[in-house]
Amino acid sequence: MNENENDDFDNAVAEYLKSGLLPENSLLASAIQMRVAAIEGERELAAKSRKKYFRRIAVRMNDREHAELSDRAKKTDLSLSRYLIKAGLSDGQVLTAEEKEEIRQLRFELRKIGTNLNQIAFAFNASIRGSGDAPTTGELKEIQKKINDALETLLQFIKNL
Repeated sequence: MNENENDDFDNAVAEYLKSGLLPENSLLASAIQMRVAAIEGERELAAKSRKKYFRRIAVRMNDREHAELSDRAKKTDLSLSRYLIKAGLSDGQVLTAEEKEEIRQLRFELRKIGTNLNQIAFAFNASIRGSGDAPTTGELKEIQKKINDALETLLQFIKNL
């Protein structure tokens, strides 16, 4: 999935949340609200990162500090200067490459769940119109388990930040 498809998906999720079709206090609605907030933050950071850098500063540190900061920067796949900027502007929280990959994987899983929900809604609506069979209880329970597992993983990841 390319960048434009990700944006389209993210926009569709935001619109679905605004539509009021989900109960406001549901776990899925909470997860979607967190994702929408993250999307807005990512877009703001992306817009800022396209800026040219004209300022240069020198930072003094000892060998131990340099080694520690270089190691942390390497874990995040950032240069030392980018790491220092991100850490300074984000209250010290910079995601490691593994955390970024886990977020990417969670987004993928949430997309799959969304697809399954759409298929269930389509089948249910078709059964109401008399042109298809309603989803079985087993199918609904299977989807519910997938949703709960994905949300549990997401919430655990957020707690570990």
